[in-house]
Amino acid sequence: MTLYLDTSALIKRYIEETGSVELEKILDKAEKIVVSQVTRLEAYSTLRRLLDEKRIDEEAYRLLLEEIDHDIMDLNMIPFDGQVESKAGEMIGKHKLKTLDSIQLASCLVHRSFVDLFVCCDKRLNIAAKSEGLDITDPTIPPA
Repeated sequence: MTLYLDTSALIKRYIEETGSVELEKILDKAEKIVVSQVTRLEAYSTLRRLLDEKRIDEEAYRLLLEEIDHDIMDLNMIPFDGQVESKAGEMIGKHKLKTLDSIQLASCLVHRSFVDLFVCCDKRLNIAAKSEGLDITDPTIPPA
């Protein structure tokens, strides 16, 4: 199974929080993991926010940045190109998404032919992804 991971899901690999255990179960089934080129920067931003909120300390921040840099090399990266940019603009207009959320969704949609499951922990983005016909899962919502 090929998974597309939004940053909101991917970060749960590094920060123990609601959905982290479920995400690991989902990842265990993955043959391939796909992410957008913007994912690394979004992860950096999330970690910086957690540092500022004192949810992690400086050492954890530094180590987590290194871990993400190392791990991201093993993921399949979708480049932010003209096709993704165009689709992202369409998603902003259609679903009223924030810029980076529109890029995440567009990256998956442009390459949807080889993605089996959109994994995301953002309710608004999941609603948009589902309305675009993607199969979605949210690790923060317990399985039925």
